[in-house]
Amino acid sequence: MRTRIAAAVAGLALLGATAARGSTPTLNLDEVLREVAASHRALELDAASAHNLYGEAWGLYAEVFCAQALARHDEERRAVLERIIKSALSAYQAGRSAYFELLAAEAARTRALADLADVLGQRRVGRARLDTLMGRDPGASDGLLIPPPISDVPQDSSAWADVITPAPVPRHRLGEAATAGPHRAEAQSANVELRGKVLVTHAAALCAQRRVRLLADTVVVAQQQAFDSAWNAYNGGEARLPVVLEAAEAWFEQQRALILARRDVAAAQARFVALTGRADLFGVTLPELLGTRDVR
Repeated sequence: MRTRIAAAVAGLALLGATAARGSTPTLNLDEVLREVAASHRALELDAASAHNLYGEAWGLYAEVFCAQALARHDEERRAVLERIIKSALSAYQAGRSAYFELLAAEAARTRALADLADVLGQRRVGRARLDTLMGRDPGASDGLLIPPPISDVPQDSSAWADVITPAPVPRHRLGEAATAGPHRAEAQSANVELRGKVLVTHAAALCAQRRVRLLADTVVVAQQQAFDSAWNAYNGGEARLPVVLEAAEAWFEQQRALILARRDVAAAQARFVALTGRADLFGVTLPELLGTRDVR
C-alpha cells in the first residue's frame, strides 16, 4: 500500500504533465496562440488589444489545464479511498471496526466523486470558451493540454516593470501648446497606471510561487508522511479508521492547494502578457497578427 501511495503522489506532482496517454491527442499553448491569431486576423486589432487577446487565451489555457489536473487528482484520491474502503470492509466483517467507520470512508469517496464531477464540468466549460477563442466550434475538441510554461518569478519586481514599452509622450509643435499639455499628461498617466498594474501582477505571481515552493517542498511531503504513518498504525491495530481518513483528507487538500497555486502563477503570467505582450520572458513567442496596428 505504501508503495502504491507514493506512486500516486509522484504522478500528482507532475500536475498532468504525463496525463496524455496512448493515442489521446494533446494541445500545447503555442498551438492555441497560433489558432487564436489565425481566427482574429481580420479584426485589425491594435497592439494593446492583441496583447489582451493573447493574455486571455493564455489565462483560459491555464484554467483548463488546472481543471484537468484537478480531475486527475480526484481520480487518484478516489483510488486511494477505494483501497481504504476495502481494508475497512475487511475489518468490519472481521469485527475489528464499527459500521460507522466504514460509512465514513464511503462518504469520503462520495465527496471525491462529487469533486471530480465538478472539475470535469469546469473543464468542459473552460474548453468550450477556449475553443471559441480559437475559432473552433465549442466542444469540438477534447484533447489533453500539456502544462503551460511557468518561468521562475524574479524577486525584483523591476525585472517585469522595466520591460514595459511606455506610451509615447507627445511633443507639441508651434501653435499646439494649448492641446499638447493635456495629451502629455494623459500619456504619462497611462504609463504610471500600466506600471502599477504590472507591479501588482508581479506581486501576485511572486506570492503564488512562494506558496508553490512551500507546499511542494514541505507541506505535501509532511502530509504524505502523516498519512503513511496513520495507515501503518491502522494496519497494525494501533489507530482507528477516522485517524486514517483525517490524515488522507488533509493530504488531498494540500495536493489540491498545490495545483491551484501553480495555476495562480500561470494566471499572473498570463495577465502580464495581456498588459505588456512580453511573452518572451516566459520562453513563448507570440504569433504576429496580420493587420495588427499600433495606435500609440
